[in-house]
Amino acid sequence: MVKVSGKFLALGLLLALGGCGTSGQAIKPDASGYLATTGNGQAERAQTLTAEKADLSQFKPLALVTGSDFIIQQVRYLGYFDQVIDLAELQKRIVEKNLQDKVPSIGDRIGINNAARYYGKFLWVHLDVNKREGKTYIKFVATDPTNLTDLFVAERQLQYQPYVGSDQTLWYPLFNSFIDWLKGR
Repeated sequence: MVKVSGKFLALGLLLALGGCGTSGQAIKPDASGYLATTGNGQAERAQTLTAEKADLSQFKPLALVTGSDFIIQQVRYLGYFDQVIDLAELQKRIVEKNLQDKVPSIGDRIGINNAARYYGKFLWVHLDVNKREGKTYIKFVATDPTNLTDLFVAERQLQYQPYVGSDQTLWYPLFNSFIDWLKGR
């Protein structure tokens, strides 16, 4: 067991809590419909790599979000989808509809595809991590699971100073790009 001195623990807490950023705090969009990334209300966007034109109304009833509780709650707060569920809820629904033989697992892309084919239409919102040129990038992806086509992909470089991916520098810009796509911009 590793002992942590009180000084290091206090320093860690100050670094985590200090400054002007937050980490893992889901918020509702402001009056502009976006998530503010700066103190003056600006809504920065992440780089959008893919933004396919699609009939998003077919996905409005249900989104499956695979990620942390923060990511799931933030998608809920966008208010676009009628229902936002995680993998555990999808598994529960598959069992309730007695589809276990057709969808034995949803732990990979093929399982997610089977869930969409047999359970019903949904948009799969998930994250991906990618490294290139010694830098780490977080990708925010929306996939049509019926054909595994990535309809939307935005990415943001993970910054290690002063926060490892604070909401304002990493997550909110990714969500703002996603909001643009949902609005057809």
